[in-house]
Amino acid sequence: MHALPEVAGKKGRWEMSPAPLFMTRRHLVERIRLIVKNASVSPRRLVLFLATNLLFLILGICQQETVRLSLDLAKSKPKGKNH
Repeated sequence: MHALPEVAGKKGRWEMSPAPLFMTRRHLVERIRLIVKNASVSPRRLVLFLATNLLFLILGICQQETVRLSLDLAKSKPKGKNH
């Protein structure tokens, strides 16, 4: 959080192109205010966030198991026989 005001206070040529746009539109002050405010999250939004993360976790586990089972089947398949 300390880096944002430091970057905003510097003059001269910018290395990052999005930073000047961010500061010229005065979004920096609003962004810092929101970070410091520690805005509360509605229960509905929190449940949606947790449900989405759980869904991605389950999908990742299913994909991992599918790959593992495919590799196990490929190893156990007898070579040289085409059925």
